[in-house]
Order: sequence, then C-alpha cells, then structure tokens
Amino acid sequence: MTEVKCVRCDGEGWVREDRECRACDGDGVTYEYDSPSHVRFVQDMQEAGIPVKHYNGRFYYVGPAVFTDEEGGLDKQDVYRATTVKCREDTLGKHDYIVYPR
Repeated sequence: MTEVKCVRCDGEGWVREDRECRACDGDGVTYEYDSPSHVRFVQDMQEAGIPVKHYNGRFYYVGPAVFTDEEGGLDKQDVYRATTVKCREDTLGKHDYIVYPR
C-alpha cells in the first residue's frame, strides 16, 4: 500500500483512476490498494454509490471500509448486499458500524 497525496478525492469517499483503486481518509490523503479483496470491495462500493474511507482499525486491519449511518439511511446490510467480498464489522457507538473486507 502506497500513500499518495490526494488529487481528485472528494474528501469523503473513494477515488478510482484507471486500474488503481484508492480510498480517501477524509484529510486529503488517498491510499492505494492492491489486495484483490480490497480492490473488489472498493469497486463494488463505487458501483453502488457508497463512499469508502481508509480505516486503520481493529486486529491490525488497514484498508478500505464503509462507515454506516444506521439512522440516516445507510445501514450495514446495504454494504453487505453491494459486494461479494466477505466482510466483518466493528461497532461504532450504539448504532453505527464500520464494515470492511476480511
């Protein structure tokens, strides 16, 4: 994974240029992924219109993830339905989740 300065990131979601799949951390930095499951996850979320962010989280996981807004409309089931990649989730507060590839 290579850290690069964000060029065309919207500051909230994904960036995909040519064959490179990236996710933005929200601070103007994008992260490139080369793991097949990470690339597929980013592509699936892009096709579904679901924003992806870079996540450095539990169990030493580092890669793309979706932060849900259960009360605002995007729930974890939307993410699971949008991809064929096997995913896991972490809770974020009482009602929201972070969903990411295994």
